[in-house]
Amino acid sequence: MERRRASWIGCALAAALAVVGSVIVIGSADIAAAAVSDDDCEVLLNGGSIDSGNSGSDNLENLADQADEYTALADDLSDKKLKKGLRKMAGVYAAASRAKNVTAAGLVIAKRSKEWAKGYQAYAKALNQCLASS
Repeated sequence: MERRRASWIGCALAAALAVVGSVIVIGSADIAAAAVSDDDCEVLLNGGSIDSGNSGSDNLENLADQADEYTALADDLSDKKLKKGLRKMAGVYAAASRAKNVTAAGLVIAKRSKEWAKGYQAYAKALNQCLASS
């Protein structure tokens, strides 16, 4: 029963975060963004260590791994806004990973979803820019 509930919560959170992130990215299309450097694009497109398969919240350890991956990626970038965005995302995942259980982790993510979405917005904009110029 606990495992089924954990899976359901993980799926619901992933869907909610995807929707929030998509709405923000689409809604901010008119905001002019500074060009992402070629070096940062290379890191994002080739050197990024983000494993999307680890982003589920069914396992608190996966959230800690996700936080570490976003932090490591941010450390390899030179763009300050992009670094800040990735670190915001990492902070949300890290806080959720310290929760006592999956339900509490879900509450942490829900409470900090605006912060996560702002970080995701910076990441997605940069990634889209890099893909468009490659």
